[in-house]
Amino acid sequence: MSVSVLPRANVLGLGLIGGSIALALVNAGYDVGATDSDEARLAEAVQRGIIQHSGLFTDAVITFVATPVALIPDGVALALSSTSGLVTDVGSVKAHVAHGIHDARFVPGHPMAGSELDGLDGADATMFEGAVWVLTPNASTSDDAFAAVAEMVTGFGAEVVALDPKKHDDLVAVVSLIEGLIDMRDVVSSSDRQGLLHRLEQARRARMNLPSKAGAVEDLSEIRIPIPDRPGAAAEVFALSGELGVNIYDFEVVHSAEGDRGVMVAVIRMEHGDIFRGGLLARGFRPALAPLS
Repeated sequence: MSVSVLPRANVLGLGLIGGSIALALVNAGYDVGATDSDEARLAEAVQRGIIQHSGLFTDAVITFVATPVALIPDGVALALSSTSGLVTDVGSVKAHVAHGIHDARFVPGHPMAGSELDGLDGADATMFEGAVWVLTPNASTSDDAFAAVAEMVTGFGAEVVALDPKKHDDLVAVVSLIEGLIDMRDVVSSSDRQGLLHRLEQARRARMNLPSKAGAVEDLSEIRIPIPDRPGAAAEVFALSGELGVNIYDFEVVHSAEGDRGVMVAVIRMEHGDIFRGGLLARGFRPALAPLS
Protein backbone atom coordinates (compact mmCIF):
# COMPACT_ATOMS: atom_id res chain seq x y z
CA MET A 1 0.00 0.00 0.00
CA SER A 2 1.44 3.38 -0.99
CA VAL A 3 1.85 6.11 1.60
CA SER A 4 0.94 9.68 0.74
CA VAL A 5 3.83 12.07 1.39
CA LEU A 6 3.09 15.75 1.89
CA PRO A 7 5.20 18.31 0.05
CA ARG A 8 7.70 20.02 2.33
CA ALA A 9 8.39 23.69 3.05
CA ASN A 10 10.65 25.61 5.44
CA VAL A 11 10.41 28.80 7.47
CA LEU A 12 13.46 30.54 8.95
CA GLY A 13 12.28 32.66 11.87
CA LEU A 14 9.04 32.16 13.77
CA GLY A 15 7.96 35.67 14.64
CA LEU A 16 4.55 37.04 13.69
CA ILE A 17 5.04 36.79 9.91
CA GLY A 18 7.03 33.56 9.95
CA GLY A 19 4.50 31.88 12.24
CA SER A 20 1.63 33.03 10.04
CA ILE A 21 3.36 31.72 6.93
CA ALA A 22 3.93 28.38 8.64
CA LEU A 23 0.22 28.10 9.47
CA ALA A 24 -0.75 29.10 5.93
CA LEU A 25 1.58 26.42 4.58
CA VAL A 26 0.07 23.78 6.88
CA ASN A 27 -3.41 24.78 5.72
CA ALA A 28 -2.21 24.45 2.12
CA GLY A 29 -1.13 20.87 2.77
CA TYR A 30 2.60 21.22 3.44
CA ASP A 31 4.79 19.49 5.99
CA VAL A 32 6.63 22.45 7.54
CA GLY A 33 10.10 22.56 9.04
CA ALA A 34 11.53 25.63 10.74
CA THR A 35 14.42 27.14 12.63
CA ASP A 36 14.47 30.01 15.13
CA SER A 37 17.13 31.53 17.37
CA ASP A 38 14.80 30.98 20.35
CA GLU A 39 14.74 27.24 21.10
CA ALA A 40 11.75 27.62 23.43
CA ARG A 41 9.74 29.30 20.67
CA LEU A 42 10.72 26.53 18.26
CA ALA A 43 9.56 23.87 20.71
CA GLU A 44 6.31 25.75 21.28
CA ALA A 45 5.68 25.89 17.53
CA VAL A 46 6.08 22.11 17.27
CA GLN A 47 3.87 21.52 20.30
CA ARG A 48 1.11 23.74 18.94
CA GLY A 49 1.22 22.22 15.46
CA ILE A 50 2.36 25.45 13.82
CA ILE A 51 5.25 23.44 12.36
CA GLN A 52 5.85 19.70 12.16
CA HIS A 53 9.63 19.55 12.25
CA SER A 54 12.44 21.35 14.07
CA GLY A 55 15.10 22.01 11.45
CA LEU A 56 15.18 22.50 7.70
CA PHE A 57 14.06 19.98 5.10
CA THR A 58 16.79 19.81 2.46
CA ASP A 59 14.22 18.77 -0.15
CA ALA A 60 11.73 21.54 0.67
CA VAL A 61 9.80 22.93 -2.28
CA ILE A 62 10.20 26.45 -0.88
CA THR A 63 11.90 28.19 2.03
CA PHE A 64 10.61 31.47 3.49
CA VAL A 65 13.25 33.56 5.27
CA ALA A 66 11.42 35.54 7.97
CA THR A 67 14.28 36.57 10.23
CA PRO A 68 14.96 40.17 11.33
CA VAL A 69 15.95 42.32 8.34
CA ALA A 70 19.64 42.50 9.24
CA LEU A 71 19.89 38.69 9.24
CA ILE A 72 18.02 38.08 5.98
CA PRO A 73 21.07 37.95 3.64
CA ASP A 74 22.68 35.25 5.78
CA GLY A 75 19.36 33.40 6.04
CA VAL A 76 18.85 33.46 2.28
CA ALA A 77 22.41 32.24 1.69
CA LEU A 78 21.88 29.39 4.17
CA ALA A 79 18.60 28.38 2.53
CA LEU A 80 20.12 28.41 -0.95
CA SER A 81 23.12 26.32 0.13
CA SER A 82 21.23 23.77 2.23
CA THR A 83 18.03 23.21 0.24
CA SER A 84 17.21 22.39 -3.36
CA GLY A 85 13.97 24.38 -3.70
CA LEU A 86 12.89 27.98 -4.12
CA VAL A 87 13.84 30.68 -1.60
CA THR A 88 12.04 33.92 -0.79
CA ASP A 89 12.20 36.42 2.05
CA VAL A 90 9.72 38.73 3.77
CA GLY A 91 11.91 41.72 4.67
CA SER A 92 10.57 45.25 4.51
CA VAL A 93 13.80 46.52 2.88
CA LYS A 94 14.51 44.94 -0.47
CA ALA A 95 17.29 46.64 -2.47
CA HIS A 96 20.27 45.35 -0.45
CA VAL A 97 18.99 41.77 -0.62
CA ALA A 98 17.78 41.82 -4.24
CA HIS A 99 21.01 43.40 -5.48
CA GLY A 100 23.31 41.42 -3.22
CA ILE A 101 22.10 37.87 -3.87
CA HIS A 102 22.04 36.50 -7.40
CA ASP A 103 20.52 33.07 -7.74
CA ALA A 104 17.85 31.84 -10.14
CA ARG A 105 15.95 30.23 -7.23
CA PHE A 106 15.72 33.40 -5.13
CA VAL A 107 12.65 35.68 -5.32
CA PRO A 108 12.80 38.65 -2.89
CA GLY A 109 9.45 39.56 -1.34
CA HIS A 110 7.57 41.60 1.25
CA PRO A 111 4.06 40.76 2.52
CA MET A 112 2.43 44.03 3.60
CA ALA A 113 0.49 42.56 6.51
CA GLY A 114 0.67 42.57 10.28
CA SER A 115 -1.14 42.42 13.59
CA GLU A 116 -1.36 44.26 16.86
CA LEU A 117 -0.07 41.06 18.48
CA ASP A 118 3.50 39.81 18.35
CA GLY A 119 5.28 36.50 17.86
CA LEU A 120 3.45 33.18 17.78
CA ASP A 121 0.58 34.66 19.81
CA GLY A 122 -0.36 36.71 16.77
CA ALA A 123 0.30 34.02 14.14
CA ASP A 124 -2.72 33.65 11.88
CA ALA A 125 -3.06 31.58 8.72
CA THR A 126 -5.56 34.11 7.32
CA MET A 127 -3.29 37.14 7.84
CA PHE A 128 -2.44 37.44 4.15
CA GLU A 129 -5.97 37.23 2.78
CA GLY A 130 -6.59 40.43 0.86
CA ALA A 131 -3.11 41.77 1.67
CA VAL A 132 -0.62 43.01 -0.91
CA TRP A 133 2.45 40.78 -1.24
CA VAL A 134 5.20 42.61 -3.12
CA LEU A 135 7.75 40.59 -5.08
CA THR A 136 10.94 42.33 -6.24
CA PRO A 137 12.77 39.99 -8.66
CA ASN A 138 16.23 40.84 -9.89
CA ALA A 139 17.86 39.97 -13.21
CA SER A 140 18.97 36.57 -11.89
CA THR A 141 15.51 35.42 -10.77
CA SER A 142 14.22 32.72 -13.12
CA ASP A 143 10.80 33.10 -14.69
CA ASP A 144 9.67 29.75 -13.30
CA ALA A 145 10.79 30.66 -9.77
CA PHE A 146 8.94 33.96 -9.88
CA ALA A 147 5.77 32.32 -11.18
CA ALA A 148 5.91 29.56 -8.55
CA VAL A 149 6.39 31.94 -5.61
CA ALA A 150 3.64 34.21 -6.91
CA GLU A 151 1.30 31.23 -7.21
CA MET A 152 2.17 30.12 -3.69
CA VAL A 153 1.42 33.44 -1.98
CA THR A 154 -1.68 33.96 -4.11
CA GLY A 155 -2.84 30.68 -2.61
CA PHE A 156 -2.51 32.34 0.81
CA GLY A 157 -5.11 34.87 -0.39
CA ALA A 158 -2.64 37.69 -1.11
CA GLU A 159 -2.60 40.03 -4.10
CA VAL A 160 0.79 39.83 -5.79
CA VAL A 161 2.36 43.04 -7.05
CA ALA A 162 5.83 43.22 -8.60
CA LEU A 163 8.05 46.25 -8.09
CA ASP A 164 11.64 47.21 -8.72
CA PRO A 165 13.51 46.74 -5.40
CA LYS A 166 14.57 50.37 -5.10
CA LYS A 167 11.11 51.66 -5.96
CA HIS A 168 9.67 49.41 -3.27
CA ASP A 169 12.06 50.83 -0.71
CA ASP A 170 11.37 54.41 -1.78
CA LEU A 171 7.62 53.95 -1.46
CA VAL A 172 7.88 52.30 1.94
CA ALA A 173 10.19 55.06 3.11
CA VAL A 174 7.83 57.82 2.01
CA VAL A 175 4.72 56.40 3.64
CA SER A 176 6.34 55.24 6.94
CA LEU A 177 9.40 55.91 9.02
CA ILE A 178 9.99 58.02 12.21
CA GLU A 179 12.68 59.95 10.33
CA GLY A 180 10.13 61.36 7.92
CA LEU A 181 7.92 62.61 10.74
CA ILE A 182 10.87 64.29 12.46
CA ASP A 183 11.88 65.91 9.19
CA MET A 184 8.32 67.13 8.58
CA ARG A 185 8.17 68.59 12.09
CA ASP A 186 11.37 70.52 11.45
CA VAL A 187 10.07 71.82 8.13
CA VAL A 188 6.82 73.04 9.69
CA SER A 189 8.52 74.62 12.71
CA SER A 190 10.92 76.55 10.47
CA SER A 191 8.07 77.82 8.28
CA ASP A 192 9.79 76.35 5.21
CA ARG A 193 6.83 76.59 2.83
CA GLN A 194 8.68 75.29 -0.24
CA GLY A 195 10.12 72.37 1.72
CA LEU A 196 6.66 71.47 3.01
CA LEU A 197 5.14 71.60 -0.48
CA HIS A 198 7.95 69.40 -1.81
CA ARG A 199 7.36 66.73 0.84
CA LEU A 200 3.60 66.78 0.34
CA GLU A 201 4.15 66.29 -3.39
CA GLN A 202 6.43 63.33 -2.65
CA ALA A 203 3.73 61.79 -0.47
CA ARG A 204 1.08 62.37 -3.17
CA ARG A 205 3.21 60.60 -5.78
CA ALA A 206 3.86 57.71 -3.41
CA ARG A 207 0.15 57.25 -2.73
CA MET A 208 -0.57 57.24 -6.46
CA ASN A 209 2.02 54.51 -6.98
CA LEU A 210 1.00 52.27 -4.11
CA PRO A 211 -0.46 48.91 -5.22
CA SER A 212 -4.25 48.92 -5.41
CA LYS A 213 -7.06 46.54 -6.24
CA ALA A 214 -7.70 45.84 -9.89
CA GLY A 215 -11.28 47.10 -10.16
CA ALA A 216 -14.06 46.04 -12.55
CA VAL A 217 -13.27 43.53 -15.29
CA GLU A 218 -14.36 45.94 -18.02
CA ASP A 219 -11.53 48.25 -16.94
CA LEU A 220 -8.85 45.58 -17.42
CA SER A 221 -6.71 44.43 -20.33
CA GLU A 222 -4.79 41.24 -21.04
CA ILE A 223 -1.28 41.60 -22.35
CA ARG A 224 0.54 38.60 -23.81
CA ILE A 225 4.34 38.90 -23.80
CA PRO A 226 6.56 36.31 -25.50
CA ILE A 227 9.55 35.89 -23.21
CA PRO A 228 12.90 36.08 -25.06
CA ASP A 229 15.38 33.29 -24.48
CA ARG A 230 17.62 35.18 -22.06
CA PRO A 231 18.04 34.97 -18.25
CA GLY A 232 15.84 37.25 -16.16
CA ALA A 233 13.54 38.30 -18.99
CA ALA A 234 10.39 37.97 -16.86
CA ALA A 235 12.03 40.00 -14.13
CA GLU A 236 12.66 42.73 -16.72
CA VAL A 237 8.92 42.86 -17.43
CA PHE A 238 8.07 43.35 -13.77
CA ALA A 239 10.85 45.86 -13.22
CA LEU A 240 9.47 47.88 -16.14
CA SER A 241 5.97 47.72 -14.66
CA GLY A 242 7.37 49.23 -11.48
CA GLU A 243 9.21 51.99 -13.35
CA LEU A 244 6.05 52.94 -15.25
CA GLY A 245 3.67 52.62 -12.28
CA VAL A 246 1.75 49.79 -13.96
CA ASN A 247 0.33 47.24 -11.51
CA ILE A 248 0.17 43.63 -12.70
CA TYR A 249 -2.84 42.09 -10.97
CA ASP A 250 -2.63 38.53 -12.23
CA PHE A 251 -0.32 36.59 -14.50
CA GLU A 252 0.86 33.19 -15.62
CA VAL A 253 3.75 31.94 -17.69
CA VAL A 254 2.69 29.46 -20.37
CA HIS A 255 5.40 27.33 -21.98
CA SER A 256 5.43 26.29 -25.61
CA ALA A 257 5.14 22.65 -26.59
CA GLU A 258 8.89 22.55 -27.17
CA GLY A 259 9.49 23.86 -23.64
CA ASP A 260 12.22 26.32 -24.66
CA ARG A 261 10.12 29.47 -24.73
CA GLY A 262 7.32 30.97 -22.69
CA VAL A 263 4.57 33.54 -22.98
CA MET A 264 3.64 35.69 -20.00
CA VAL A 265 -0.07 36.45 -19.85
CA ALA A 266 -0.71 39.40 -17.50
CA VAL A 267 -3.71 41.47 -16.42
CA ILE A 268 -3.33 45.26 -16.13
CA ARG A 269 -5.64 48.25 -16.06
CA MET A 270 -6.82 49.28 -19.53
CA GLU A 271 -5.63 52.85 -19.04
CA HIS A 272 -2.06 51.59 -18.59
CA GLY A 273 -2.09 49.41 -21.71
CA ASP A 274 -0.51 51.77 -24.22
CA ILE A 275 2.30 53.02 -22.01
CA PHE A 276 3.17 49.50 -20.86
CA ARG A 277 3.08 48.12 -24.39
CA GLY A 278 5.26 50.99 -25.60
CA GLY A 279 7.80 50.41 -22.83
CA LEU A 280 7.95 46.71 -23.65
CA LEU A 281 8.43 47.39 -27.36
CA ALA A 282 11.28 49.76 -26.56
CA ARG A 283 13.01 46.98 -24.66
CA GLY A 284 12.75 44.39 -27.41
CA PHE A 285 9.60 42.57 -26.34
CA ARG A 286 6.70 41.91 -28.72
CA PRO A 287 3.52 42.22 -26.61
CA ALA A 288 -0.09 41.82 -27.76
CA LEU A 289 -2.77 43.82 -25.95
CA ALA A 290 -6.51 43.05 -25.79
CA PRO A 291 -9.48 43.91 -23.51
CA LEU A 292 -10.03 41.31 -20.79
CA SER A 293 -13.83 41.29 -21.12
